[in-house]
Amino acid sequence: MVSALKDTSERVIPLTAGGVTAVPFSSNIGQAFRRGEFFAGLFILGFSNGIFERITQAIARGTIESAILDTYGISVLVWVACFIAVSLLLRQPPESVTRNDLILGLTITAAAFGTCQRF
Repeated sequence: MVSALKDTSERVIPLTAGGVTAVPFSSNIGQAFRRGEFFAGLFILGFSNGIFERITQAIARGTIESAILDTYGISVLVWVACFIAVSLLLRQPPESVTRNDLILGLTITAAAFGTCQRF
């Protein structure tokens, strides 16, 4: 009988049949990151995607040093809020990433890397 069993630590035991071991892809990713780390990464991806154009414009207007000192034209409150949000996400209790979390993550990643044309 071939089946995936979960032990008390919620880890997925790999399937074994005829000397070949197969572990579901989602279980590998789900155990590689804690849920808080996964969502912190998605938050950073979305935030950096949103501010990328401002950063490039600030560097194009002057030197890199002046752009950094001017915080890229982004309010210090926004930077502090970003730092607080990520630190709160990283404080979450250790839970594994679920399949629905992975679907949401793939959707956010596709939206972040998708091309956007200005009209």
